[in-house]
Amino acid sequence: MKHSHTRPAEFCRIFTLSLAAAAAVFALGWLLISRPSATPAHPAAPAVLPDETTRLTVLALGISGEGDLALCALLSFQPDLIAVQVAALPPRTVWHTSAGEGTLTDAYRQGGAPYLRTVLSEWLQTPIHRTVSQTRQQLSAVMEKYGPLPYTLPISLAEDAPTPRMAFPAGRYYLDGEALADLITLPLPPDPARQSDRAAELLKALIKRHLPAVLTESGEALAADLITHSTGDLTLLDYLERRTALGTLARREDLPVYCVYLDGTAGQDGYYLSQVSLACLHAAFPAG
Repeated sequence: MKHSHTRPAEFCRIFTLSLAAAAAVFALGWLLISRPSATPAHPAAPAVLPDETTRLTVLALGISGEGDLALCALLSFQPDLIAVQVAALPPRTVWHTSAGEGTLTDAYRQGGAPYLRTVLSEWLQTPIHRTVSQTRQQLSAVMEKYGPLPYTLPISLAEDAPTPRMAFPAGRYYLDGEALADLITLPLPPDPARQSDRAAELLKALIKRHLPAVLTESGEALAADLITHSTGDLTLLDYLERRTALGTLARREDLPVYCVYLDGTAGQDGYYLSQVSLACLHAAFPAG
């Protein structure tokens, strides 16, 4: 006769072996997990993200044949914010600073691009790092080398054009330097803000067309040609120091170039931007 304690003893033996096996598997797994991984021979360098020091805000001026201010624009490359901001201010825009007030045209006549930069920087409370000025001939020299600008004009500007050459019906254009200068300075429609909006859109189109060049060797040549065919304190070193950071913008599938659209009121002394427009400018061109 078998004793009654045989079945419980067999169960305890099997249960104990099972626990031991589970413990061994657990211990082996823990050793494999906790073992330090082999250090690669050449660890990858951490990616350096752009910061505020990579920003470059340029005061871009268009100068007429008579030496007057025809275009006053701010172009701000902001790799840390993944943005390029563009704003064109009507030349008769009235500014106010501790030094007084006047129009942008008056400031340019008084002290040229350096004084205008000082006035705008204080008025808008934003740093403006460089200035670049171009005449119609200088613009044409650059565009002749790099080709026309494809641009679609959404509305007709043919009626009331000052000359037949400056009549632009709505449609698709391939603008050379002369045509681009005509379209930027065309005093239509009568509202100065809408003229400036069109100028900003044209500058946006230029930037979107040529920004990808920073990813190639042609980018340096383009920057050099722009500097050669202009006046101001923008240098090739400004481009070279920011080339890698600018690449973070150029690699975007949809290039992040934005326009600041303005509004205001025309007065006897000039054009007064609205408080909303000033707030938009402060937001688009932050102090830091």
